[in-house]
Amino acid sequence: RTGLKILHVVRDLDPRSGGLATAVLGIAKTQAELGHEVTIAATDYGCDKPPDIHGVRFNLFHSDFGLWRWSKAMARHLPSLIQETQIIHIHALWEFPALLAARLCKKMNKPYILTPHGMLHKTSLMKQKLKKKVYLGLFGDVLLGNASAIHFTSKLERRYSRSLRSRHKNFIASLGVSFSDYQSLPSREAFGEKFPKVKNHRFVLFLGRLHPKKRPEMLIEAFSRIAPRKKGVFLVMVGTGEESYINELKKLVNRLKLNERVIFTG
Repeated sequence: RTGLKILHVVRDLDPRSGGLATAVLGIAKTQAELGHEVTIAATDYGCDKPPDIHGVRFNLFHSDFGLWRWSKAMARHLPSLIQETQIIHIHALWEFPALLAARLCKKMNKPYILTPHGMLHKTSLMKQKLKKKVYLGLFGDVLLGNASAIHFTSKLERRYSRSLRSRHKNFIASLGVSFSDYQSLPSREAFGEKFPKVKNHRFVLFLGRLHPKKRPEMLIEAFSRIAPRKKGVFLVMVGTGEESYINELKKLVNRLKLNERVIFTG
């Protein structure tokens, strides 16, 4: 069976920006393993050297304006990448690469799938509400209306996504996890050596990006209620995030007098 030629267009592959890059790389890797010809087009924002994934071709274009991931080089070269591709998969909404790809696909009559990665969720749309409302008013039909389908990763994401009309075809496909990526992780003993305070103790684990939408402050506040009754239990916060927000979380920990019980590992 001859595989498809698939092009993923994403704003960047910066691992600090959350799960977006991880999701795109995981999808591309699996598609390549299934025999498809896979290419990823992204800006070099936060990642000027592509990862080494067998069977996946990378095209990283210089980001001239980081905030919007605007790239003259991408605008120049993306049409030829789209032309030689059978199906295009566009990821995210708010940056230049997504809008550029959607416009080019419409112009060149190429089918594309759009994955919003939670960006149409009502809680996400409440942040910078006016800007996003104007943006969707101007470009929503280009991005959503011309898509062959919109890909959601869960029933909840689809249920709580706004700006979704009945004419927008959509489907749900969960993101997978490759167990092989985690087989060589350090042991619990190695973790205890690095953070001796929790060695041989039970702890509650937060594992993920430290971001307001994940509500880590709610976990800290909940932990403060059980901490007096569970003397030997710790709270371990594993993940990166904006320094200013992490400092706010640390202030909360200090205010709740949990400095000796909560650990931020990075």
